[in-house]
Amino acid sequence: MSDAEFLRERHRESFKKLNELWSKLDALEDAVVRFSDRAPSFVEDPVEDVLGQIRSFEPSVSVIGQVKAGKSTLLNALIGQPDLLPSDVNPWTSVITGLHLNSRHRPANMRALFRFFDQEEWDRLVATGGRLGEMADRAGFEGEADEVRAQVTDMRRTTEERLGDEFDRLLGSSHAFPSLDKSTIDRYICYGDPDDLADGATEGVYADITKSADLYVDLPEMPRGLCLRDTPGVNDTFMMREQITLNAISDSRVCVVVLSAHQALSTMDLALLRIICSVEAREVLIFVNRIDELADPGAERPRIEASIRATLGRLGIPDAVEIMFGSGYWAQTAQTDIAAMAPASRAA
Repeated sequence: MSDAEFLRERHRESFKKLNELWSKLDALEDAVVRFSDRAPSFVEDPVEDVLGQIRSFEPSVSVIGQVKAGKSTLLNALIGQPDLLPSDVNPWTSVITGLHLNSRHRPANMRALFRFFDQEEWDRLVATGGRLGEMADRAGFEGEADEVRAQVTDMRRTTEERLGDEFDRLLGSSHAFPSLDKSTIDRYICYGDPDDLADGATEGVYADITKSADLYVDLPEMPRGLCLRDTPGVNDTFMMREQITLNAISDSRVCVVVLSAHQALSTMDLALLRIICSVEAREVLIFVNRIDELADPGAERPRIEASIRATLGRLGIPDAVEIMFGSGYWAQTAQTDIAAMAPASRAA
């Protein structure tokens, strides 16, 4: 069995239960449709509501963590698409990006959809600093709220100057594309160097006003109807992105908190873990990424895990949180060219 065949077989086995669920849901949908064909008129609306819920159901996994923890690299490796999401040192992902795998009801002729903030959302962000600013105000941190508002105002000014008349036309609208193209994706979800944009670069040209991105990926070896959600780094210099990430948490039953092996748990990491663990039935996994950058991963892993466990214990975060170790870089290289792996990483 080749490496690719082995990987596909592991995927099929891993997602066996989820695929069984879809089979049951398909049968339920067929039964409801048959019932609706001969149901009395007074139950038409409830039946349509049930069908809508069945067809829109999509379990999702949100991947969260600090900027450059390797979230995008990890997701690229998981789906076997090494270059889909921006994963270089600069630029990085600044927009919530949903990877819809084998979507059960993908819009026709659509592979990528980018939604922009509308005028009301912009006005609210400028006036209050968004929900993060409102929370800061209520908590008595007026300085933080002012900083959020200043960031939003400055971002809007520079974005309007760069886009000109196009800025007003984009508000509240969306752009859809029939194919997945890396350069297109980078234009909408990357956060790069503003000076590069001024010099004519296209990476991140729309990122400041893009509220969300949805990418539809068809992969036979992966399950149907699963959404993997990449999020902006919680220590992004633009604080509003932190709040957008917090909103994403509420939409996911499963949250993967990605840490860098050589980076300690930050205050924001711990705050996120507290928020996630406080929600009943929310499943949490800590993934310690970038172990390829450790000199001796096998020897250092127990020390790192013990340190994380001790920190979680001091803060009262449940010990049941699972901790896994790995390397998105290793996984990505294994799917492309192992010979191209950096020497230090190969040695580790």
